[in-house]
Amino acid sequence: MIDFNNFWFQSYKDGALMNAKELEDSYILQFRVVGLDKKDIQVNFDDDVLVVKSLNDRKKESDTSWLRHEFWQDTLNKRIIIPENADKDQTQAKVENGILTVEIKKKEKSQKAIEVL
Repeated sequence: MIDFNNFWFQSYKDGALMNAKELEDSYILQFRVVGLDKKDIQVNFDDDVLVVKSLNDRKKESDTSWLRHEFWQDTLNKRIIIPENADKDQTQAKVENGILTVEIKKKEKSQKAIEVL
């Protein structure tokens, strides 16, 4: 089992809130994306690093008549080192109720018998 407190955050700590868990056949990552449309979110891989970021800077669009305006200041920019057994080609992402869930399937273990000659 992976120690998420050490593995997932190696040199990539920032202010973005994230939940992570390991299941038997996949890794589940959740990010808080309240106020973002799915078109504003980019999820991709940069070699063995999962990159999750928001593309839209809503702060620029804000109404300047507010006395205090912190609601749109959160940005999402997270880089997570993925484990060696993660199958990048079998990754799915969805947004529901302000939560982005990314599921990264694990590679199947090779069960092939090696013929002894």
